[in-house]
Amino acid sequence: MDRARRRHFGQNFLCNDAVIRAIAGDLPVRPGERILEIGPGHGALTQYLLRTEARVTAVEVDPDCVSYLRIRKERGDLPGHLRIERCDFLKYDVDGYFAEEPDEKPWIVGNLPYNCATPILTGLVPRLDRVKGVMAMVQLEVAKRLCAEPGGKDFGFLSVLLQGRGRARILRRVEPANFKPVPKVMSATVMIEARPDPLPAGPEFHAFASLCFAQKRKMLYNTLSGAYPRDAVRAALAEMGVDETVRAEALSADRLFELFGKLGLPPAIAAGAKSDS
Repeated sequence: MDRARRRHFGQNFLCNDAVIRAIAGDLPVRPGERILEIGPGHGALTQYLLRTEARVTAVEVDPDCVSYLRIRKERGDLPGHLRIERCDFLKYDVDGYFAEEPDEKPWIVGNLPYNCATPILTGLVPRLDRVKGVMAMVQLEVAKRLCAEPGGKDFGFLSVLLQGRGRARILRRVEPANFKPVPKVMSATVMIEARPDPLPAGPEFHAFASLCFAQKRKMLYNTLSGAYPRDAVRAALAEMGVDETVRAEALSADRLFELFGKLGLPPAIAAGAKSDS
């Protein structure tokens, strides 16, 4: 595949077989379980997932990769239960896939393209309760944000978005030399699993969290005072025992959700929502 085509699809293929085997071995899948693989490329990871006797559905956007995967399957290089679907995963009917076997939670696995890893994960977060887990290869920077603890420099909106519904941990770091083409950044695999007590958070809370992190260097009180009456912000923080000088990154997803419960939608947005109804 030429360089321009790889850039278009955001693809960096794993090429170190030892690393690929190790990553496949990190997934605690059992024979007969289902795996939804995102962006299988040439099937480097797929072949090891199939050896677990799992049932794999591989979703790939690149038509050349799809053709190559089908050739490999036909000649016996990818033995086992493999279904290949050509589709941009951002447009893939994930809920339809779940509905095929509603009583069987699948695994989701993928070496995610760097240019769309965040929107893919954002779409999967509300569905974490419907899967056994998500094992994804992402940029190390993204992995750190997913796993970050409140108060750290990596903690931000993505951390809150995930941690309201799930928990993430880094499984292994992967050096650039293990990919073709060689990326300029480190990568990491993360395991994401549902929280037993997910927050009942929807788009309104996510909009609130996005507002809180819109200006990370500012005090949260000042950031929110641009959207809410200052007295309301001051009172809500005081009720929670939170100092007015705190920044958003110091509060966990649960604490931000508590704050949202006290403030609700910004008045301007709430008024617009009423007029539209």
